[in-house]
Amino acid sequence: MKKTFLSAFFTATILLAANAQRCGTMDLLDSLYQKYPELRAKHDSLDRATQARIVENYPWTQPTKGTFPPIPGFVETENWEEDIKNYGLAKQALYQKDPDEYYKLTRTYTTKKR
Repeated sequence: MKKTFLSAFFTATILLAANAQRCGTMDLLDSLYQKYPELRAKHDSLDRATQARIVENYPWTQPTKGTFPPIPGFVETENWEEDIKNYGLAKQALYQKDPDEYYKLTRTYTTKKR
């Protein structure tokens, strides 16, 4: 019984692995590349343009200065990295001093009346 189960399991695993190597979409795309050779160059240029646009326009490539909610003990400066550190320290100090005030100042609740 155990031997039969293991052989069925391995056979199913091998068949699934063989079928998972290619999907129908990639086969169709390859046939289109063979039929229309200029299609591959167009796809490659679109991919390069998309990657360049991502690098140029996404926020993680160009840091922007945000705003901090007002918290006692924090004064915003022009140095973004220092502001992040100082804001964290001010939040920590406020939490240790008055947790209720901390939650009131740092949490925004959006409740819709029905």
